[in-house]
Amino acid sequence: MAIVVVVMVKIGSQPREVRPQELDLVNIQVRSFPSFAPVQIDGHPKGKTPMMIKVPRSDQPREITVNMQGHVQSRKVVPADDMVVDFRL
Repeated sequence: MAIVVVVMVKIGSQPREVRPQELDLVNIQVRSFPSFAPVQIDGHPKGKTPMMIKVPRSDQPREITVNMQGHVQSRKVVPADDMVVDFRL
C-alpha cells in the first residue's frame, strides 16, 4: 500500500501591490524622426529616442529638448497624464 501526497502552490495569485509613489508618476514617450536623437529634460541628458521617461505628476511644465542632426527642438509639456511627444526634423 502506498500513500501519495500532492502539494500545489499557486505563485503570483495576488495582484502586484501598487505603491503610492508609482501612482504619482507619468510616462512621457519621446520619439523623433529620424530616431536616435539625444534627449534632455529640463537640461539633463536622459538618453536617445525612442524612449520612455517617468516623471512625477505635476501641473508645472517640463522642457523636453531633442538634438536631431544639429537641429535642436524644444517643447514644454505639463506632465499631468501619460503622453507621447513627437519631434520631426
